[in-house]
Amino acid sequence: MERTQKPKATPADFEKREKLTATLREKWSDEVNDELMRMMNSLDWDTEIIYDGDKCGLRNWRGEILLPPVFEDFGLLTGLAGKYREMYKGERVSAKKDGRWGVVVADGTGKWIVDPVYDSIGYPWGLTYVCLGGKWGVLNIPESKYLIEPVCDSVVDYDGFLFCNGIGFYRKEGKYGVIGSWGSFTEAIFDDYEGAAEGAVKVKYKGEWGFVSKEGSFTPDKDEAYYYYSE
Repeated sequence: MERTQKPKATPADFEKREKLTATLREKWSDEVNDELMRMMNSLDWDTEIIYDGDKCGLRNWRGEILLPPVFEDFGLLTGLAGKYREMYKGERVSAKKDGRWGVVVADGTGKWIVDPVYDSIGYPWGLTYVCLGGKWGVLNIPESKYLIEPVCDSVVDYDGFLFCNGIGFYRKEGKYGVIGSWGSFTEAIFDDYEGAAEGAVKVKYKGEWGFVSKEGSFTPDKDEAYYYYSE
């Protein structure tokens, strides 16, 4: 069956959406929520990639140019039906230019806030992973500095994200370290980790399974666990 093209959302639709959302914040209503869902599903809110030859840019549903078509690729989140999710002016976007990745602001001009020097970069939501010269690290984008220098063998990638429920891992010299989304991390001293995304993080150290203390050391006592997956 051929898929019907949804009509583009309009500023009036946006205003209505905001009012419905505000109503739900004040008091939950199944009726209002159903109306909001029908509206969201019946209109096209997606971000569009635009092209100028082999270069690409971004345009939102309002018709605003978020990024001019001067880039080679973007790291974008997909929404329903595999399309690119709704974006707003001022958002950060991972972008590729001259074969290298950095981060730009979707302000219509494409101002670089992280210069395009990386082999790879994750979604730019505060802390993200980077690869430079085949080595991996963690970059704090708002503070423009490394949380972990790019000297690691790898960083665990969750479909472009550094964290899964607030926890990430990196590997260095055959050992693993733990990263918390709040900006804390351990040295790479653990032999293995358990990837179940719930409860206290479990790690293996010298053949024994246990937990990670606030100091970043191994502890067999769950009451001393500091790194937890968020719900």
